[in-house]
Amino acid sequence: MNLFFLLISSVTLFLVVVAVIEITLGKRSIRFLKDISPEHDFKGDKVSIVIPARNEEKEIEVALKSVLAQGYNDFEVIAIDDRSTDQTAEILEGIAKRNRKLQVHHISMLPGGWLGKNHALGVSVIALTMDDMPVTTEFAPFGTGQFFGFSDLAIGLTYSQKMTDKFSFGVTVRYMEETLDKLKMRGVMIDLGTYYWTGLGSTRFAVTVSHFGAEMAPDGKINLVGNREKSDWQSFSPPTMFRIGFAFEPYENKEHKVTTSIQLNHPNDNSENFALAVEYVWKSLLSLRGGYKFNVDEQNISFGAGVDVPISIAKFTFDYSFVNFERLGSVHRLSIILGF
Repeated sequence: MNLFFLLISSVTLFLVVVAVIEITLGKRSIRFLKDISPEHDFKGDKVSIVIPARNEEKEIEVALKSVLAQGYNDFEVIAIDDRSTDQTAEILEGIAKRNRKLQVHHISMLPGGWLGKNHALGVSVIALTMDDMPVTTEFAPFGTGQFFGFSDLAIGLTYSQKMTDKFSFGVTVRYMEETLDKLKMRGVMIDLGTYYWTGLGSTRFAVTVSHFGAEMAPDGKINLVGNREKSDWQSFSPPTMFRIGFAFEPYENKEHKVTTSIQLNHPNDNSENFALAVEYVWKSLLSLRGGYKFNVDEQNISFGAGVDVPISIAKFTFDYSFVNFERLGSVHRLSIILGF
């Protein structure tokens, strides 16, 4: 199993490196429009160029200047500001004042029944493995000379749909396989989720059911002390979790956004608990987060921060989080995401 995960990791790393090389070389080989001379002078009908934009304050001015500087005479540029929350609208209006060929239209709200891209399909793979551990018994507390391993593997297929402009739902069907030494357990679990935008400001809530499925039991046979064998195992229900959450923005403008949320959790194998959380975002670049979970023995306090930095070939995201585990101590997590 360790060899399998090593192979998957190596292939993934190879594909990422190849993608970065391809993107870098591809960008170098692309010629800019400003460096290309027209093959002949064309005099035809008036041409209208429509450019939609949403939160493009870093790129929109350069893009429009390139379009407006072309050699064709009879044309107009229509820029559509699609509810931008940054400085996109101000930049467009400033360029329009200096160049009459540019017209700016602002969309303040979507028309009734507008859904946009309302279908999504995803595939997920979750894997967990560990180094082999020594087998210990009451007669050999320091080890019998044998070792055992553990691994988890889950493969999921997700489909979601935006039914209306306020209601969405999604479902994930996941095949799960867990291996502990000579025992192996397999099963199919389902995750269900709904999302509803109330229309009252930014308030919305979501309901999810995770790890719903039939009872499962391990397969396999082990040898106990005294040369006894055991192959009959008790079945149990998967750790199903029901969650309902509510969130809204008490304060939001073009530079600052504060999001608050509350979530109620009902596991089938533990007591209910709830959590409060808050997030502050500055210019869609810097995020600060914190939360507290009530009626739990572990993971009560958490906080973190994130940075979103667009670079030349990708969008770079760095996140850090801290979670307080009472018995295990502090847990720190770091993640780096490159979005192409």
